[in-house]
This record gives sequence, C-alpha cells and structure tokens, in this order.
Amino acid sequence: IPDYQPTAHADNCRVFHGREVRRVPNAAGGMGMVLQLSKSYATDETATTTTTTATKVQTDPQGWTVAEIQGYDGWNHDGGRVWREGQRLTAEGCPSFVQQFGTDAFCLHHRFYLHLDSRGAMWLSAEDGCEGTPSAMST
Repeated sequence: IPDYQPTAHADNCRVFHGREVRRVPNAAGGMGMVLQLSKSYATDETATTTTTTATKVQTDPQGWTVAEIQGYDGWNHDGGRVWREGQRLTAEGCPSFVQQFGTDAFCLHHRFYLHLDSRGAMWLSAEDGCEGTPSAMST
C-alpha cells in the first residue's frame, strides 16, 4: 500500500474497511469464506484515540463498529487478534451480520486494497496478506 500507515483509517478509495468472514454456508467458491467490504466513517480518525468517544454514523449498517475501529490492529498476526462472532457484532452495533452470514459465521476485520497481479487479474488484499479474487455472480 503506497504511503502505508498502521492505523484504522480507510479512505473508501484506495483503502477500504471490511471483514474476513468464515463459516458462511452459501459462500461462492465452496470454502465457506467471504471478504466483505464496508464504508468507513468520518469518526474513524477520532475513534482510534483513547481520549475521544466516537459514535457510529449509520451510513453503512454493516460497517465496522466503534469497538472494531478502536481496537484495530490488522498489521498483527491473525492468531493474536480479536475474532468476532455474530452475537458480539450485534451487541457492538452490527445487527445484520447473523442474518446475512448465518449463526455459525465469525469474522476478523481488516483494511483492504485492490491490486492487479502479473496476469492482470484483480485481487482484494488485506494488509496482513489475506486476499482473494472476485467470484462470478450466480444468476
């Protein structure tokens, strides 16, 4: 990522908020995993400080919760990060997670960016190396 900074900030242009969601029963590709993108909020910058209490503006009901913004550490290894299940996300302010992904789904929030590989294929990559290519839409 050009001009990379280890923060929770996303500009919705080069860097996006999102989640790596696992145990999704209807996920394309048959592996039960989905990379979900969401809109970042004007509160992102203030939510990362410990002296400011941020409230989530509901422009994207599936966006990161204030707790996800405040605790973001996506540059660290997944094993030491906080994985969230549906009940926790609902309590933190993301009520549609269980309805969209199922009761067994859980996730890890990431900052993502788009890039092309040497073949010209588009990839959606997280700053920790998690990445995937778009699946074809089923009709």
